[in-house]
Amino acid sequence: MTTTVPVDDRIERIVVITVDCLRWEYHEPYRDLYPNGVWYRGTTQATYTPTAHASLFTGLNPPRHGVYAFGDEYQGEETLLSATESASASAITDDGAGLVNGLEPGENVEFDFSRWFPARLDDSDGDSTAVPGPEEYRENVRQFGDYDLVFLHDWLLHKTEASDSSDWSFTADQSGDPEFNHRQYRRQLALSGAAHEQLLATIQEMGLYENTLFVLWGDHGQALTSDPFGELAHSHFPEECVARVPIAFCSPLFENDSVDVSTNARAIDVLPTIETIASGADVPMDQIPHEYEGVDLTEFEGELAGYTMGGRTAGSGFGDGVRTSEQAYLSLDTDETLLLETRTSPDPEDGYRLQRRIDNPVQKAKLAKLYEEVRREESELVHRREPDTEWLEAMGYL
Repeated sequence: MTTTVPVDDRIERIVVITVDCLRWEYHEPYRDLYPNGVWYRGTTQATYTPTAHASLFTGLNPPRHGVYAFGDEYQGEETLLSATESASASAITDDGAGLVNGLEPGENVEFDFSRWFPARLDDSDGDSTAVPGPEEYRENVRQFGDYDLVFLHDWLLHKTEASDSSDWSFTADQSGDPEFNHRQYRRQLALSGAAHEQLLATIQEMGLYENTLFVLWGDHGQALTSDPFGELAHSHFPEECVARVPIAFCSPLFENDSVDVSTNARAIDVLPTIETIASGADVPMDQIPHEYEGVDLTEFEGELAGYTMGGRTAGSGFGDGVRTSEQAYLSLDTDETLLLETRTSPDPEDGYRLQRRIDNPVQKAKLAKLYEEVRREESELVHRREPDTEWLEAMGYL
């Protein structure tokens, strides 16, 4: 069942927060921290950071905005962050430090989530969730009151690598025990949650909490050696565990809290939704002069199909696909495509799998058509709730 995002004209500021590498099935700790809202089981437009954020900031799929790697120039004119008075740069090129360094609501302002924590997170069994909360970072949060739109990037879950000895990483296990990696991921999840708890407490202390809209999303997930592809840790192939992310709109002004697993909201839907909310509230935001490929989630009812680009797609032409709430169509290479059935949560007894291969020629052909449209033509990728009998007839299926 579709759940639409509420609209409230008392909203005074919007805080957009990326939780890097946040898988959908691990979103519940954040639901416990944030105020009421709508939590979508969503789809990211890319399984790596710069391209995923470019889609968030523009409301466009990667083939339209043209940002495939750090340093790529956005092909259009306006984005979420450059279209308001509250931020200075679009932050989707390597000149935009706000994308990768934390908070950049204006010049020379940075809020780095990792600075809230002790110096190391390692492979030990110790508890590393203490939050010192230094005053200098509280001071940065206090600057929220000076801006209508704020962007934060939480990198704490990102530090899960196959082989990395840095202070904020652990070495992922390659022995075939998925529980080890999920356990380590949950430890880092606790660190991230503690930072968000302190962040929200500081915003409340400042008296800026009640009239704020929090937009929280995962730019992509984390593989953690999940089958069937089994890529280790920070994978960039669009398997379910990396492509499926939470997308949330939360505010103390909203009356209810809900979880929507059927709409399949996408990163490209965030900007048009924010624009609608801002236009009816006290949040100045210029109208962005291009047509969105995303939809406004304050009024949309139905199911969406989302395009996801993998890390190798721009160079190889494969490793991407489209997905609805229940199925995914992926292009593994020029000769092989897959139709997958997806799960809303993993089964530890089944190797934490989130997807399995299925054989449905009709549905595969339909998703293949959507896949070609988003790669080559303009399309909003709206997945029809009723069968498209005209198209099925033309394809010889009826």
